Amino acid sequence: MSYYAISDNKLKHSIAVGRYMQKYATERLLDPELGKEWFILGYLHDIGEEFTNKKEEHNKVGGTILKEQKYKYWKEVYYHGDPKTPYISPALLVLNLAELCVGSDGKVVGVDTKLNKIKEKFGEDSIQYKNTKALANLVRNTPVVLK
Repeated sequence: MSYYAISDNKLKHSIAVGRYMQKYATERLLDPELGKEWFILGYLHDIGEEFTNKKEEHNKVGGTILKEQKYKYWKEVYYHGDPKTPYISPALLVLNLAELCVGSDGKVVGVDTKLNKIKEKFGEDSIQYKNTKALANLVRNTPVVLK
């Protein structure tokens, strides 16, 4: 297996996604313990990029590795970024929200700004834009409810 170095910007992004998730759990769901778990999830969500150079596979690669490690949130990593996912959980919804709100450099930009940047970069008819827009609609229309 070949290994690929995760960039400094990707590390900033992962830390910021983790912090966004922690803040969501702590402030909106009033659960500091869940905040700790979700910070780790956000931090690990793109770990697959260390093991593949195909961006479109990183979630499956990372999720599979974390499943082998018996990590509690492996499915969230495996299915993140997929608007047609057969799996939904509160952690996955917040992970996708965090992904939509955090730029590639780790700065919080918001969903609409991220959508506009993807549209400018790839075009309105691109699969990247269509998938991101569908993911934004999924996150916006599915309530985060803890059981």
